[in-house]
Amino acid sequence: MSETEKTKRPFWKNPIAWAIIATGLVAAFGFWAGGLEACGVDFWGNRSCSGTKWSAFLEATPNEVGDTLAGFAGALAFVWLIATVVLQGQELREQRLEFEKMANAQEAQANVLKTQADIFVKEQSQRDEARAEQLFEEKLRSFIVSLVESPSRGLCWAFSNGTIDDEGYSYGEVHSYSLSSEKYENQTIDEAIINFRRRLPSIRETLWDFLHQSVDYRLPPKEKFVSNLVSDLESIVAIKCKLSEPQQVRLSRMRLPEIIDQLQKLGATSALWTEDSQ
Repeated sequence: MSETEKTKRPFWKNPIAWAIIATGLVAAFGFWAGGLEACGVDFWGNRSCSGTKWSAFLEATPNEVGDTLAGFAGALAFVWLIATVVLQGQELREQRLEFEKMANAQEAQANVLKTQADIFVKEQSQRDEARAEQLFEEKLRSFIVSLVESPSRGLCWAFSNGTIDDEGYSYGEVHSYSLSSEKYENQTIDEAIINFRRRLPSIRETLWDFLHQSVDYRLPPKEKFVSNLVSDLESIVAIKCKLSEPQQVRLSRMRLPEIIDQLQKLGATSALWTEDSQ
């Protein structure tokens, strides 16, 4: 407790004030007792008074003076001993209150630090999710671009009911087929991927039917293009745990594992590919 708070303490709660009052009362009692007559009783029981007790005290022997002073000193010592004990008790109680205040302040500070740490972790998580979402969008966009550009990179099938020459011309009707679609360029990423997933199972069946019904055909080389598409999709699925909950729901709605499975089946159908890479 500060000195200012101590000075504001009521006097009746101050043991020093009570000790001073008690000391004054003892002193007053001594002066009052000293003014009384000094009377004594002789061997025969006769009572005689001569002067005051104060005069008798001055004329007393050293032992009697010491005994008298010891009585007053003992009374005063007892008073101040009680005052000291009470004062120490108050000081200990005040120290305990101060320790409790300090403990409460430290607890409040710890709570503030914990709140700040939680805010920092939350902000860091939001930054990580934002970076993951940006990477997620870039990978999806890159996948759609690769899909749209696949015919120009050679991923295209041609089937004809006539002979196809070396330059790709035929006197018969030619049917060209690819994984891409003109609609993908005008659709959102989500729409393009969902439509590709819905269309993909029929692509393999259609290619298989054209292969067995055509007189001549041109197959794309069995290169790493399909496996690259699969790898791109797997890398997108791998960052799911880093995305925010809405983006995870979005990713689940695309059902990319189904696309991966269909692409792997398409790549494993060796009859739809040529080993010639030229």
